[in-house]
Amino acid sequence: MKSSATFRKALAALGFCSVCGTAAQAAEWVSTDGDFGTGSNWAEGTVPDDPSAANITNGGNARMDVPAAFTIGALTVGGHAGQGSIEQSAGGLNAMRCIIGGDDSGGGSGQGSYRITGGTFRSLAGEIWIGSKGGQGSLEISGDSLVSSASWVVIGRDGASGHLALSGNGQLEVLSGNLPVGCNSNGHLSTMVVRDFARVSVAEEIWVGWLGDHSNQGSLAISGHASVSTGN
Repeated sequence: MKSSATFRKALAALGFCSVCGTAAQAAEWVSTDGDFGTGSNWAEGTVPDDPSAANITNGGNARMDVPAAFTIGALTVGGHAGQGSIEQSAGGLNAMRCIIGGDDSGGGSGQGSYRITGGTFRSLAGEIWIGSKGGQGSLEISGDSLVSSASWVVIGRDGASGHLALSGNGQLEVLSGNLPVGCNSNGHLSTMVVRDFARVSVAEEIWVGWLGDHSNQGSLAISGHASVSTGN
């Protein structure tokens, strides 16, 4: 295992960017600010459960402050043209996949953010996209929290910008695949910042500024006692 990231420009098809399945139904967040685990904060009156997807796109903020655990289908924060955020300080949230800011349809403008200071968030089957197809996404991992993805984590994909920041003792693990910072996003800048004692572990490689032309920009900064490791 390498102790530093591998940077690579690749000329390959974006086959990995396909969505892992489509949920049969989606729960819609309706609160301006409230507890993720309170049924009345969802349009359906109940907290979503797998295989139901969960959409937080109304400009509201969902909080997870208690040590409860939830498993849902796909998680969308911000969506195609909306806004949304999650703040988690405890508990566990499991999703089949996750998009923070934007969706898989071109021409979006959605803005999403996920801030986790404690507890765990896991993408159990698919990828985590931070900024997708016109959207803007942000994922901040700090405290003693853990974010785990079964597949790729992509920061700014297909015409979008994304930001990933780790601090404290925060951890990110990518169990299979790669981690591109700026993916086929001409005219956009995506960033990854790892500091303090935070740790990032990627099964394969990290690519900074992947696909597109010279205006597709990516940035990776590592400081303090932070560590970034790749499998290749």
